[in-house]
Amino acid sequence: MSVLVVLAAGGSGSRMGSVRNKIFLSLSGKTILQRSVESFHGLIDKMVIVCRKADEKEVQQILSSCRISFPVLFRS
Repeated sequence: MSVLVVLAAGGSGSRMGSVRNKIFLSLSGKTILQRSVESFHGLIDKMVIVCRKADEKEVQQILSSCRISFPVLFRS
């Protein structure tokens, strides 16, 4: 059996009064995106990140520094 996670990251942060998507905000030295993605290390086979097209490049940049054991696909 294959385990797939869909990570919803398509927000803008506007409801919390931020000018950036909250996945890019830092929490104890790592972005919320890093913490979310790395929490699945060793537990899943694949991840799909659903994000705004405008955020995709920054998401890919952050993922390059993540410790993960699975491929990540993008959808916008």
